[in-house]
Amino acid sequence: MAIYNRGTPKQQEQQEKQSSNMPYFSRPVAWLHTFYLSGAIENASNYAEWFEIIRSAGPDDVICMNINSMGGSYHTALQFRRVMMESMATISCSIEGECHSAASIIYLSGDQFSVSEGSSMLIHDYSSIVGGKGSEMIRQIQHEKISIDTFLKDVYDKFLTDQEIQNVVSGQDMWLDDDLIIERTQKMVEERDKMNVSPEENLEEEPEPEQEVLKKKSRSRKK
Repeated sequence: MAIYNRGTPKQQEQQEKQSSNMPYFSRPVAWLHTFYLSGAIENASNYAEWFEIIRSAGPDDVICMNINSMGGSYHTALQFRRVMMESMATISCSIEGECHSAASIIYLSGDQFSVSEGSSMLIHDYSSIVGGKGSEMIRQIQHEKISIDTFLKDVYDKFLTDQEIQNVVSGQDMWLDDDLIIERTQKMVEERDKMNVSPEENLEEEPEPEQEVLKKKSRSRKK
């Protein structure tokens, strides 16, 4: 289909002249980065490009992390959390099926949350393979138990109760359906928002209506 310019040749010439004297500039003000965390969470080296994009994103950018994973590497999830906490972008985490084990760590590291109908979450104690001399295996187990339990208590704080966290690190599996995930996420967001409000702001501001799960939670970021 041909496209024709309306106007006489003289008018077109005048428009072109005006355009040449009126330069304009364009630049992107924000980026939308979408990632699909599907299947097993593998070795951290497989996500190096993701880490760089998330960590380098600007304050106007949005990161969409779509999760459908049965879990996997604890140390990869740990690095995901660190990278996401350092990012200046708004990070939206969406559960679209499974969010089990290490995947739940990544989900809870976001700013905004959504959960698809029929989704599920499994939270449990870590699994590991130990080898070497008997004394070496004991020291490794003791070290991992202390450091990982401390990390998990921080991750699931306000999402699980203190007693539920203790049950999980003691070996009890915890299953959540979509309704429970939404309910607990909502409570977590509300509690963390309260912790980030100064006493002065609390006196000056009127009580806000109940927040939705998709509302961004306040969170300090390391720079």
